[in-house]
Amino acid sequence: MVPWGPLERFPQYSDVIFADFDNDGWQDFVVLDRAVDEFVQGRSILFMNKGDGTFDPKPTTVSGLNATSISAEAADLNNDGLVDLLVSADPDNTGVVYDARAFESIVFMNSGAHGGCKNHWIRFAFEGVSDAQLIGTRVVLRDPVTGRILGTRGIYSNHSYKSSSALEAHFGLGRVERVDVEFWLPGGRLVKLKNVEGDRYVRVDLSTATLRELPRARSATCMRDRGLFVSGKIFTRAHRPSPPGEGAGVRVGGVRERLLPIRRDWRRSAHCRG
Repeated sequence: MVPWGPLERFPQYSDVIFADFDNDGWQDFVVLDRAVDEFVQGRSILFMNKGDGTFDPKPTTVSGLNATSISAEAADLNNDGLVDLLVSADPDNTGVVYDARAFESIVFMNSGAHGGCKNHWIRFAFEGVSDAQLIGTRVVLRDPVTGRILGTRGIYSNHSYKSSSALEAHFGLGRVERVDVEFWLPGGRLVKLKNVEGDRYVRVDLSTATLRELPRARSATCMRDRGLFVSGKIFTRAHRPSPPGEGAGVRVGGVRERLLPIRRDWRRSAHCRG
């Protein structure tokens, strides 16, 4: 069998992760290429939503995503209002391994560059109902003045291939500072909150229709001259989970990892207002 040459390599797309990575109110996505090649290193591709029904693929110099794999998960890992990305290493499920770095899972911290730290956002966690009652809930954001729908999210435990994350919802708001929120629970209940202030991480009690603000990272200077993502913590299969209470956890590739704390210099990606 004659091996493929560098120009005969075809991508083998394995996963797509949707999130509003620049908080402009439009969902973006990252596509993972699981293809293994001795000559060409694969890349994850970031597609930014242009707000007109089309998406713009970004080169690595803009996205900062210099690795790829078979699965990934998006979450705000350091509570700064910017959605980060964990790319999971699983080369044994892909093919021949040509580079030992294929066994390294990588956390890409959102730098806030390319507009992300200039926009508003809001993130919801939940209490007052069981997980079984919560899963399948639809969250709808509306403009308090016009009633126009600004975005919707579904609350599910599985967001993409071979991964899961917290039962939460993150919205980029663009220039909108306050929103009305509707929580449509699977059992038929509707919970409404009016004129909710953005730029906050809040926990909503769905049994009492109240909310409380949760701690988030303090404001810091945005990394304006960097890619949208900055490579952060790298760990291999031998990485042991940290003790409980040391940061956000996500499940990717079948293994649950505690990802924080992350080194201080990677926390400079925090939201630039405040």
